[in-house]
Amino acid sequence: MLRLGLMENIRRMALRVSHRLREVEAADHHASLLSAASEKGPGVLGDALSQFVHEHPPFTPAFVARFLQQIRGYPTTFTPLVWLEEG
Repeated sequence: MLRLGLMENIRRMALRVSHRLREVEAADHHASLLSAASEKGPGVLGDALSQFVHEHPPFTPAFVARFLQQIRGYPTTFTPLVWLEEG
């Protein structure tokens, strides 16, 4: 019984880690999309921000932390960061 309990705990931990990794990957993806859109101009950036607002993944703590970490690494004039910090 102890082995089964340990295996079940390991399974649950592996699922949590896998889920958090997917959230981190999603945050990296969305941050890179906004960065690329920012470089193309305000019109493209506006469309990308609109799409992000309407079709974003769930804002879990792991997603938000990674997303903010990524966009804070961009130049200080990065429009989405300014927009998020003012909003």
